[in-house]
Amino acid sequence: MEELLAEEANRLVGGPDAVLVIDDTPLMKKGEHSVGVAPQYCSQLGKTANCQVLVSTTLAQDEVPICLGLRLYLPEEWTSDLDRCCAAAVPLAVSAQPKWQIALDEIDRVRRAGLLPAHVEIMLATGDLAAARIGADELSRIADDLDAPLLRAVS
Repeated sequence: MEELLAEEANRLVGGPDAVLVIDDTPLMKKGEHSVGVAPQYCSQLGKTANCQVLVSTTLAQDEVPICLGLRLYLPEEWTSDLDRCCAAAVPLAVSAQPKWQIALDEIDRVRRAGLLPAHVEIMLATGDLAAARIGADELSRIADDLDAPLLRAVS
């Protein structure tokens, strides 16, 4: 289904002015039972808060965005607690990935679907500057491989 969505998005908004946008979106939550909810950096507040975080992949041109996918970011404290994962029906094979790795996986996924964006913009909020630097280096390498200008890496 995601491959068909990518094909249709490419038909509608692909081309030399298209931008692949990868962004993270925090969803503020109370409690701790929803999958992925944990105290983590919330860009909407500019500080750590209890929230879920989605990494979104969107193809856009001019003022038309088409969402290609949403991936739930699971913090280490979730994936390392097997009882909690089982209670929430998180598959045991799921492991924690940094947001920049999810972004790389998404770029690979849309490339396999035949989508070759003219530009890539990646906006991932992080409270961990060391991880952000590693992520920015890796994302820049992928943008070079794509031969697409990286408009912004990790912020």
